[in-house]
Amino acid sequence: MIRPKRIPPSKGVEQEPAGQQEPCPESLITGLGLCCIAGDQPFALLGAVGADLSGARPDPLLRVPVPGQEGDQSVMSAPVAVLEGIDHPAERMEILAGLALARAADSLPNDTDGEKVLVVTLLPGQETTRGGAIRTRQFEETFRAQIPQLNAADFRFVDLASGSTRQLVEVCRELAAGTWQAVLFGGVDSLVDTVSCTDLALAGRIMTAGSSEGLIPGEAAAYLLLQPADAHPVGVLAHIGGASQAEEPHSGRADSQKMVGLAAAAELALCQGRLSASALGGVVIPFGAETSGTLEWYQASLKLWPPAQGEAPEVATPQSEPKAPREEMSLHVALGETGAATFPLSLALACARFEFDHPVMKHLLVCDAGDATLRGAVLLQRA
Repeated sequence: MIRPKRIPPSKGVEQEPAGQQEPCPESLITGLGLCCIAGDQPFALLGAVGADLSGARPDPLLRVPVPGQEGDQSVMSAPVAVLEGIDHPAERMEILAGLALARAADSLPNDTDGEKVLVVTLLPGQETTRGGAIRTRQFEETFRAQIPQLNAADFRFVDLASGSTRQLVEVCRELAAGTWQAVLFGGVDSLVDTVSCTDLALAGRIMTAGSSEGLIPGEAAAYLLLQPADAHPVGVLAHIGGASQAEEPHSGRADSQKMVGLAAAAELALCQGRLSASALGGVVIPFGAETSGTLEWYQASLKLWPPAQGEAPEVATPQSEPKAPREEMSLHVALGETGAATFPLSLALACARFEFDHPVMKHLLVCDAGDATLRGAVLLQRA
């Protein structure tokens, strides 16, 4: 049996040039589990995001100086209530992941061969204090003990810097090749500990009670149950119609550089699904908390939905059909910064949106971006 291992960026899947990637095999999302500040139900996550309900609160202990203001300000954070009193970030992540994974594993078909199940968990990088504190063997032992369906499963722990979309594409290929009958693909992270908050504060990237911009440290876990396209399961939440990744050489510098990675990844994912950007009903984006992310999404939007020739981007044309999707969904207001859990949470959010029929959504694009240089996009289609 393959023993659990944490794959560093240099030992992950070899990066393919953006224009030369083989299509991601079609796969099915047939179940999910999550644990976050909005609860453990997909519809509650959708409601929190759709209503822009913020779970942030001033931290009772951590205060930092704010440029241009006198005195220190409390930082804002978004902890999960059930973890109150647990201080160690690795312990918090173990609990979050265990709860989300158990719920996702409940969707495994009864006739699944336990030795043909793979559990993939995206984790914060080992260069971070919270990531370096994780002991993956302990995580695996806990999951096996708590979740009987996973007694014989293989476990794979992957650093976030390896690329979330890249890892999803890899497991879809393994599913199509028959290596696994099912894959539980997810991630977990917790940034509400004092060290992580302090690091963000020192970098000038944290939101405080006296500021209107910055990251809100949060925490969450989410897992998706993936099965091959020919599995014929009882229920299907979404089809993965395409997925791609591309390098963004100017990550974090959208104010001074042309950003190309996200638009390139999105165009390739749409091409795999034989769909145009204009056919999308909505997009799940990982931006909004910081100006650099907002500017990057603006540049990507102009590339995917260019204005009519001779029309300035900022000019509104209410008489014409909208070029961009009518819905843009982002997790950051409701959940705060969730690090390695953001991408699987975004996929779960898209699945929840498919279940909501007002209006019906047929095609959604889930975007993947972070501090690293990789950008990704996944085309999801309603079952």
